[in-house]
Amino acid sequence: PSQYLLHYQPRDPAPEKPIIFFLHGGGWGHGQPSDFRFIGHFFARAGYPVFLGGYRRTPLHRFPRQLDDAFEGLAAGRKFAASRGLGAASVILLAGQSAGAQLASLMLLDDAAAQRHAFRREDCAGLLLVSGLLNFKFCQTFKDRWMLWKLLGRQSTWERADPIRFVRGDETVPVLCIHGERDMLVDNRNSISFIKRLNHIGEIYLAPGGYHSDLTEMFLKQTPSTAVVLRWLERVSKQNQNRRD
Repeated sequence: PSQYLLHYQPRDPAPEKPIIFFLHGGGWGHGQPSDFRFIGHFFARAGYPVFLGGYRRTPLHRFPRQLDDAFEGLAAGRKFAASRGLGAASVILLAGQSAGAQLASLMLLDDAAAQRHAFRREDCAGLLLVSGLLNFKFCQTFKDRWMLWKLLGRQSTWERADPIRFVRGDETVPVLCIHGERDMLVDNRNSISFIKRLNHIGEIYLAPGGYHSDLTEMFLKQTPSTAVVLRWLERVSKQNQNRRD
């Protein structure tokens, strides 16, 4: 009952543009949707309906509660959008930053979790991941491992939430990873290895000189990462329109 969504609707929505469902970062233990209003404004200005979702936080709540909350938030957002004719309510583009990227990737790739929450992979137009914890093999800093322990408990259980473990190699949903070239909190090999495992559908952009949280500047001002994201979104939207036609 403490969870909520923030919705941002573009002034002139285009019917081919999917709804973006964005999950915030904060190491699973910090942050809430209202801290990331600027991301909602960014996507809405670009013409995309947006929902900013949240989830219960560690250490009081452990996985999979965060993933369950993400799915339930998405379901609530889709119901709201459909009741008001807002955008292509049946088509979703999942997105997230840092810990939120880990959850967004599992929403697409963890088939068992998706089935529990009646989410169909074919309803997903794309997956946008910023500075994500996507391969726990490369989460080697003390802070990374402390965050993972608070989320999952002992290390022997970590595989159940490690996104790269769910990649089969036959995925068809477009994926874009943005990661800082000099990220010292979440090693960019998280994204590099994840995209390699995805084979031909994954793309990656390593932001020159970028670290971790500073990559969110792409949603506040024009950066090279901003242009990469907007071009990719436009391409995904066109593919989505062609599929619907």
